Amino acid sequence: FPASCYSSINIYKVGLLNKLYSKLCKNIELSIICKVNKIISMCSFTKRLVKEVWKVDTESIFPPVNTDLIVPLKKKNVILSVLVFNEVHRIEEMIDNFISLNKPNYELVITGQKDNGEYYNKLINKYKNNSNIKILSEIPFYELKKYYGEAKIFWYPVWTHYGFIMAEAQSAGCIVIAPGGDKGAGDIIINNESGFVVEKFEEIFDKTKDIIDDDKIMNKMSKKARENAVERLSIYTFREKFVKAIKDTIKN
Repeated sequence: FPASCYSSINIYKVGLLNKLYSKLCKNIELSIICKVNKIISMCSFTKRLVKEVWKVDTESIFPPVNTDLIVPLKKKNVILSVLVFNEVHRIEEMIDNFISLNKPNYELVITGQKDNGEYYNKLINKYKNNSNIKILSEIPFYELKKYYGEAKIFWYPVWTHYGFIMAEAQSAGCIVIAPGGDKGAGDIIINNESGFVVEKFEEIFDKTKDIIDDDKIMNKMSKKARENAVERLSIYTFREKFVKAIKDTIKN
């Protein structure tokens, strides 16, 4: 990821020293890039940034998910979300929207890294009396695989550069619903087939309402999610594309 990109995309508040550092990085990077035959980017977002900053084209090869390790299990009425526990992920709004679905036969499971202990404890206390909501911090991987495998729907509430977690969810046959446009979720999900790429946070729950009572559509999309992961996002596909990129570069 180009160090010089940070100021151009305003990830952080950029002061004078950071701007100077970014300019220096860009000059160093460009002196290296002119000697490189091929650049591989990890996602559409990085591809766009490299084009803007370095003025060169790249080939996108997505980071692989182990589709042999994360697999579909017998599906249960579970909506899963895997994320970092902090306010930016709008977790309270997500939970409140789940409650508004009024699906007492469904369970919402939210798990991930406890980035903000105070916020995590607030969530635990606020929803502790709702037996349909599980809020779990840093569970073992074998337990996470089980939730992936059993969940029917996967929610990711915010836009992300790529979203490896969503690729894992697709591998488990989860119907992923997330914002992303042509980047982030848009790299991973086959829109309207293996999941839904939405523009706004609120649309996550609209799409959920559209499918949650239709077993035929849910089963079809779950199968497509698994196929998508195996065919486009797996270790085998990654290896094949990476080896081909190296061979093509050597030939030229």
